[in-house]
Amino acid sequence: MDLQRAGTTEELRQSLGTFAAALRAGDSRAEFSIRHPGYWVHDPRDDSIAPAKWVAFSNMTADRYAALQERQRSTPVRGFNGTRARRHVERLTGRAFEPNGKLLEQLTQRFKSAFGQDCLSNRDLSSLVFLSLDRSDSNLHYQVRDELLETYRRLVSDEKIDKQDDLDRYKRAFIERFGPEALKALDGEALLRHMHEHGTQDSLVYWLEFKNDEEFPEIFGSIGGGSALKFGIYRKRETGAWMTGSPASQYEISVEEAIEIARRHRDELIASVEAIAALPAQASDEDYAKLQTTLEQVAPAVQNTVWGHKYCSLIHPDKIDQFHVENWQRFNLVRILQEPPPTPGRYVSAGRYVALANELDLSLSHTCRTLVSRNGWPFAYRRFDIGNSTEGKQHWRSMVDRKCIGPDWGDAEDLPETKRRVELRDQLAATYSWTHEQADRESRALWELRKRVRPRDRVLVCRGDKAIAICEIEETYQFAPDSPFPHSAPMRVLDNTTWEPGFEQPARMNFEEIRDNPRLLIEIERRLLDPDRVQRPPVGPTPPKPVRVALDGMPGKIQRVLDRKGQVILYGPPGTGKTYWAEKAAKDIVATRLLGKRFDELAGEEQERVFGKSAANTGLVRLCSFHPAYGYEDFIEGYRPNLHGDQLSFGVEPGIFLQMCRDAADAPDTPHILIIDEINRGDIPRIFGELLTVLELSKRNMPILLPLTGKTLRVPRNLSVIGTMNTADRSIALLDTALRRRFGFIELMPDPTVLKDTEIEGIPINKWLDVLNRRICESIGRDARNLQIGHSYLMVQGKPVSDMGQFRRILSEDILPLLEEYCYDDWDALKSILGSGFVDLKRQQFKDDLFGLDQAPNLIQALMAIDPSLATTGDATDGADEDSEDEAADPEDDVEPGDEA
Repeated sequence: MDLQRAGTTEELRQSLGTFAAALRAGDSRAEFSIRHPGYWVHDPRDDSIAPAKWVAFSNMTADRYAALQERQRSTPVRGFNGTRARRHVERLTGRAFEPNGKLLEQLTQRFKSAFGQDCLSNRDLSSLVFLSLDRSDSNLHYQVRDELLETYRRLVSDEKIDKQDDLDRYKRAFIERFGPEALKALDGEALLRHMHEHGTQDSLVYWLEFKNDEEFPEIFGSIGGGSALKFGIYRKRETGAWMTGSPASQYEISVEEAIEIARRHRDELIASVEAIAALPAQASDEDYAKLQTTLEQVAPAVQNTVWGHKYCSLIHPDKIDQFHVENWQRFNLVRILQEPPPTPGRYVSAGRYVALANELDLSLSHTCRTLVSRNGWPFAYRRFDIGNSTEGKQHWRSMVDRKCIGPDWGDAEDLPETKRRVELRDQLAATYSWTHEQADRESRALWELRKRVRPRDRVLVCRGDKAIAICEIEETYQFAPDSPFPHSAPMRVLDNTTWEPGFEQPARMNFEEIRDNPRLLIEIERRLLDPDRVQRPPVGPTPPKPVRVALDGMPGKIQRVLDRKGQVILYGPPGTGKTYWAEKAAKDIVATRLLGKRFDELAGEEQERVFGKSAANTGLVRLCSFHPAYGYEDFIEGYRPNLHGDQLSFGVEPGIFLQMCRDAADAPDTPHILIIDEINRGDIPRIFGELLTVLELSKRNMPILLPLTGKTLRVPRNLSVIGTMNTADRSIALLDTALRRRFGFIELMPDPTVLKDTEIEGIPINKWLDVLNRRICESIGRDARNLQIGHSYLMVQGKPVSDMGQFRRILSEDILPLLEEYCYDDWDALKSILGSGFVDLKRQQFKDDLFGLDQAPNLIQALMAIDPSLATTGDATDGADEDSEDEAADPEDDVEPGDEA
């Protein structure tokens, strides 16, 4: 039985009776499908929520029915909370709710009288309680309802919505000063100033448009913007004269004329609130349509103004919504899958919001605030037709790959801005040799794309009379000369199923706004809201299910910090493997979550997907490096030069982080990691800019405005950041405090054990490095701990250095110059670290002759002199002579190309 279209009480009775009889007969295949959103079954597992939660059940089989009965027997049913539940009981039972009564018994009796004694037993009715609501009373989609209640709970939890007592106090303050009785008590110039004097900051128009303080905050719907003439009259600040007319044609009037206008406004406002007060309880759409007609008659000057509507909503907050613009009213109804009333007018939709508030058991003010939080600002619904040709299909696939949407004609120039659409039409006709009709159609589409298409707009992509996708615009128009779609807007595909929207006529142009078809808009929202109604075709092979592998060692430590903070900085002395561990951890984290294997276990194509090609840097793990010249424009967005023929132009281009945010948002289930090498070498506050606000894990996906383009930046939760920082420049203590709070920190110090038991010429490399660092700490003093020599200096391609030639080159070209920098030309300190074998204290220089090919024995002796106990760990003397002779016989072993001369 499908109650989606039927749903009368008689049909419900018959369906329930059939289902009950089948159950009694032992038919385990019996099935009862409830699709009508007005019929609900109470879930006894969740009685504690106020208002009471009602859960829709579909395809109720015998097994599920039996399970529900068992839960009902084992779970005590507590009383319902909320005025909405009481109203249900009072309406269904025909008498007032008894606080100490048994709700289920009352409902059981109500259903027995409605459906007959033989429909279901008392036990059945106690386990399966349906509230047979009228369509006009409960037609809210269950998922919309859950989202609205969750949004409201979040607003309350975040203290972003005022308490009802505070709302009542604000409205009382308004009514005491500007209510009907207060306005009736005034006349003449006092009335004029009380209503329309902006400068006093205590007039009606000031309270409605600008006042925002503890006495009356701006939470009752904004009417700001536009000309002061939206109030009919205003007093000019420069001259003190009263003005009226239209913004394009205003003129001065006398004080007497202004007083007459104020009197008319007062009388019409009073007549409006009296008409609204006469509305019956539970007023229907017809009642509000009649109210609209009445207001047009008794208040022709104020009924169709934003300020008149706001005044009425403040006087009657339980009957008039806080959406003071008709576009907002209809947009929010479409977003909750309700068709707006067919009659135009600023007051005809109010009854829908009153019914919604009753359904949610919220005040009308809280309901409107919740809708704004869930639905956001109104956006447009548009239509884009790719045509039935094969070329059109190819263009669409290319647009999906490039995540943009726009005209499919290429070889375009960056057309200059024009003030009139006809100028653009003539320009296109001349540029492309188009006919007048083609140029007119394409110019209309490009004009819409350039001037009116905005982020969040929905685009219904069609192929003839079929819809093939629903897209969302992400950014405003962009000119990309190197793209097949030079005139386009970034977008993402929300739905890719094929269906028939039922257009009555072809579109005049692409990006045409869908205005007069609310049922189509509701169907678009329904498809995006309820994925179970849409059978999405598989796109390519099904990827492996992500596996959460707990890594061990340093990658595991980095993984745990990222899970907690979202970003981490690896810091320590130079050569401690910060970049190595950053790359390894990032690759393994992404590889295990995406493919269930560590990076080294992946095939070539899989590795490329994770790390990308080095030149393109388009993988899920990407790398950049900060430096003193690195700026905000490189990281977030900025102007970049572009050469077109002989002309140089500048365009705004996204930086590496902004682009990675967009890519991560397009694949929310896929991890993305950005590695920032040498993060402290850049001017971090300048590079990060406003990013620090939304980098915290708790603030991810919160929009923040970019100052250059005015677009929004959202940092997805699936984007992590790993930074590396060299502490040798003593900069970690000088880090921005805001940055330190948002990042986790992991210190990496020299680890001689990585060098294992490697010996060169009898010298144990790991112990030699340990001794060297110990002497650095003893000789340099402050910050010496951060100035040690990392083990990576003594590693080649991930393995400990094992060749004397390589070791000699590392000493002369890397370690000694670094120590010289550490000691700031303090040769006494250098001597205390390295010993007299390396330092010529008199000449204040290193003994460079130690590194000649024929000086191997002297170099070994100088190395061992750092700590004579090193000689007891190996057979230094015997091995040294033999190996040095071999080296002298074949000196090319440690000579690299270019060094022969």
